[in-house]
Amino acid sequence: QEAELESSDTLDNETFAALAVPLELATVLAYQAALDGDVLDLTATTTARQFQVHHQTVVDALTPLLSEDAGTPRPDVSVLAATVQAIEGNPDQTAILTALYELEDVLAATHLYALGGLEDASLAKTVAQVMAVESQQAVAMGRLAGIDLVTLTPAEASTAGARTGFEEAAAA
Repeated sequence: QEAELESSDTLDNETFAALAVPLELATVLAYQAALDGDVLDLTATTTARQFQVHHQTVVDALTPLLSEDAGTPRPDVSVLAATVQAIEGNPDQTAILTALYELEDVLAATHLYALGGLEDASLAKTVAQVMAVESQQAVAMGRLAGIDLVTLTPAEASTAGARTGFEEAAAA
């Protein structure tokens, strides 16, 4: 089921950041869990470290957009429950890389979903850049996991799997 913003739906910076920062922060922790497990080979470890830094950079860029009432950003609980749980203690590198691929894919879909509603053109440009990088990271992780390139590179990007609870995140 694909999530699409209605043309009248708009996202201000605070609302977008309220959902995106916790997702990106949880992704930083998911990569840390993968690195802490001591299961990844040298190539996967190097790649995971680089991607973790990318996600921390996004957290650092978007955190100032949060409302002043938001407090200290916390990682998304559902990502921690699903992805980190799939990684921690897992002795299978392919399973770990697949979990990271799936997470990258969700992030890229979420950013694609949000692009159509962002009010701020500068933020839209940043989100487009992040989405492009996260799409590339999804393919890279998928390839490391042995997923077929054709499966990883559809002709059209999709918002399937996107996190769309922007208003709920902003109200939390």
